[in-house]
Amino acid sequence: MEFKPPIKQYFYALFLPVALILLFVLQNQAFNIWLGIASSSYALRLFAVSFALGIVIYGPSLLFNKKGKYIYLFLISFLVSLIFVSQFLYYRYSESFLGISAIKYMGQAPSIAGTAKSLLTPELLIFSSNVFLVLAAFLLTFRKDYKEFSPPKWEKIIVVLLMALIVFLGYKFLLDTEKKEWGNTSRLYKDVYDLNALVGKMGIINFLIED
Repeated sequence: MEFKPPIKQYFYALFLPVALILLFVLQNQAFNIWLGIASSSYALRLFAVSFALGIVIYGPSLLFNKKGKYIYLFLISFLVSLIFVSQFLYYRYSESFLGISAIKYMGQAPSIAGTAKSLLTPELLIFSSNVFLVLAAFLLTFRKDYKEFSPPKWEKIIVVLLMALIVFLGYKFLLDTEKKEWGNTSRLYKDVYDLNALVGKMGIINFLIED
């Protein structure tokens, strides 16, 4: 049986979640740019919190075995894609964002379905690409030379601690930058006067979580 060097094994184990995290950062940037709410002054903040949230979303997959990992990644990727696409289309339709509280109005969806169809563009593929990436990676596991690698428990603990540190630093950067700019952080959660600016700073998924 062919021996795979440890570095190659770690590469295989980390590639998919890391690729999904970086893709998540790209999706957030694309979302804001295409809707015209991006700002160069928000770019670093958005990158930091998108990367941090990407770790929170996709990082736990490293703790699962093969079957559990792909089930988890597919479900979470589908949910992320659904949020991006629905928010993107809703903003183009109404120039506003859907909050958790708006779910009760989902019954009105058929009345705007025709309009939504007219808003569909190839740009939406980027918001679904994470699902296709997971499916492609799963299909590759059926290769004869594929061998699943799971790091030892102590290494998983180190990875979890490292992920927690990065997440902490990402959100800390957002809060520190906001405090430096405005003197406090209330514009992120209480004194919200501009939803576009809020989404521009933290991304649409963070906005939905906070809502």
